[in-house]
Amino acid sequence: MIYFQRIGVPIRVKKMAAELVMESRRFAEEVDLIKREMSSFLYHYKDVVLPALEAEEEELRKKMKEGYTVLILLFQFCCRFVCCWVMRYASIL
Repeated sequence: MIYFQRIGVPIRVKKMAAELVMESRRFAEEVDLIKREMSSFLYHYKDVVLPALEAEEEELRKKMKEGYTVLILLFQFCCRFVCCWVMRYASIL
């Protein structure tokens, strides 16, 4: 800051430099927050939602053995597809 005072840099330029530094810090904080939120979401999905879907799948398998319709098979396939998709993208983090 003393360097700026010696050369007589206008206050607007000083303000712009300070704003750029603060904006850079805010962006770094935002990136960290987004990463934390994404990992929390994926862990929740992996630990809570996927087991529930797997339990529902098991229940559907039992019902299928009892003679339920093809619609249950389609629902089961969709659940499995979603589970596989989430697990694949959860492994990226």
